[in-house]
Amino acid sequence: MSIWVSRNDEGSLYVRFKYDEQMVMKIREIPGRKWIRDKKVWMIPFTIESIQQLHTLFEGPKIYVDSMLMEECSLFTNEVHMQDHIPIYS
Repeated sequence: MSIWVSRNDEGSLYVRFKYDEQMVMKIREIPGRKWIRDKKVWMIPFTIESIQQLHTLFEGPKIYVDSMLMEECSLFTNEVHMQDHIPIYS
């Protein structure tokens, strides 16, 4: 299982993954998270705490980070993979 992370214009992060009940339970542990139904994406705060929790909760699945976010945020290190295209799931 993989997750994709990108930044949105509201100062938050979008987190996207194929539906998996265990993954949903994990992301619900992040304070301030919100499901954006029309975009089919989770939104989490763009904070050090949220990013660290994302790394902890999703240890194991590959994390792909938007290349612009990777350049902007030093918290995304070698543990993640850079990718320009974030998939859209139906």
